Amino acid sequence: MDDPRHTETCFVAQRDRLFRLARWLVRSDSEAEDAIQDVYIKIKSSQSGPDDPTKIDAWLTQVVRNACLDRMRKPSLTQVDLENVHASKEPGPQQIAFGRDKLKSVLGFIRELPDPVPLVMQLRHVEGMTVKRIAEHLDTNANHIRVLICRARARLRELIDE
Repeated sequence: MDDPRHTETCFVAQRDRLFRLARWLVRSDSEAEDAIQDVYIKIKSSQSGPDDPTKIDAWLTQVVRNACLDRMRKPSLTQVDLENVHASKEPGPQQIAFGRDKLKSVLGFIRELPDPVPLVMQLRHVEGMTVKRIAEHLDTNANHIRVLICRARARLRELIDE
């Protein structure tokens, strides 16, 4: 890449999105923050970037994903704190317990799906990215992403109904 400052500028501009991705992958705010800081330090110190400046978003997503996968391989990673899940209205204790169990089940089912389906579901349903943008990030075509999402939803329905 010709201008290493451009990579750093893009990283800073997308930090919130990258943090949400990291938090979803490692299931911990502190681990996600550490991963993001590690990526920033690597970018800052090595002055690296993608070969094609138009693919900086995809490159940053991949770098953060790889950093999170490295952290997940460590035995010290903590589990998600579902106590931080908030509802929009005040449900009763039984509803809260049922909702948490359902959320744990769905998240578990999503994580069991083959790569890159969990990442695609995160980008589509949590980050709100378009299919076209996800395809650009993962360097594939939009039809492939649509197929992955459709199959994942069908599989999740089967698993939930069981």
